[in-house]
Amino acid sequence: MKYFVIFFGFLISASAIADISQLKLELLLAKRGDVSAQFRVATAYEHGTDVKKDLQQSFNWYMKAAKQSHAPSQYKVGYFYENALGVAKDIDTAMSWFKKAKANGSDEASRRLNKSANVKNVKAVQAQRVAMQVKLDKEDHLRKAKEKTKKAAHNKKIAQQNVLLKKQAVAKKQKKNKPAKKVNNKIAISKAAVKKKVTVFKTANLMKVILNNKWKNKDGTADYLPSASTACLASGESELTCFSSEKSRKIKRTTVAYTAKSTILGFRKNGSFKVIYNYNGLNISGSRSNSTGKYGLKVKEGWQQPAIAIKCKASDRNNVTCYRGASKVSFTH
Repeated sequence: MKYFVIFFGFLISASAIADISQLKLELLLAKRGDVSAQFRVATAYEHGTDVKKDLQQSFNWYMKAAKQSHAPSQYKVGYFYENALGVAKDIDTAMSWFKKAKANGSDEASRRLNKSANVKNVKAVQAQRVAMQVKLDKEDHLRKAKEKTKKAAHNKKIAQQNVLLKKQAVAKKQKKNKPAKKVNNKIAISKAAVKKKVTVFKTANLMKVILNNKWKNKDGTADYLPSASTACLASGESELTCFSSEKSRKIKRTTVAYTAKSTILGFRKNGSFKVIYNYNGLNISGSRSNSTGKYGLKVKEGWQQPAIAIKCKASDRNNVTCYRGASKVSFTH
């Protein structure tokens, strides 16, 4: 029994010595420049394995290995910079190390960079939408100001016509002049013609009106509204997403083959809604130029940026008018 205890104690001591010797061996190899040993020593300090946890020491050993183009260590250096572990936080430096690690075959670095790129893309799209909304609101404000001025002029004209009607009515009683009757009839017809019928839509009904019809105009089927060449589907409670088939349009002496993608949203009771659309140039034939077509299509291959934002309004269930800056385009189905 006594010998067994002595032997068992010897085994425990031998195991502890082996562990200490292993760590010392790793440190010795690491100091001599062995990149794998440097990585293992850094990992031991990071997690406190057989040594007191020390993130600064861990970072230093990862950095030594990273400078020897060791991809896992380069990823770790980026991770430490990103999360301020043993070193001051520096996102730009972190991204730089992630790129080096990816170039040397690190899948972790590749996933991290892809995630960062996706976040940037989402932010860029959000910023683009905000900018488009500001532009649309500005155009809407200008259009309303013009409509207000036009309405004031219209009301002034009606008031003048009413004054004239009263004068003619007095003249009719006094002279019973037949030509005066004709003038009165013309003015009455003119007054009736200026009255406008206002159509009120429910948001869901307006969305269905736009979605369930095939819109076209004198130039052919619509690119950015549901049509015989453009398929749309509901992508939200009050949003439609549309994709056109391949089409071609002539711009001066150039023929451009293209497709279009659009988002239709912002449906209101007064029949108004917004459209944001992009063209994708597929093929260009004929002489090249910097010309732009009536609807914003450029003589250019690939997705054309920035996207085009317009405002549209359905005056009834059969007619839609879209405004792009000062230009106006009407559609029927």
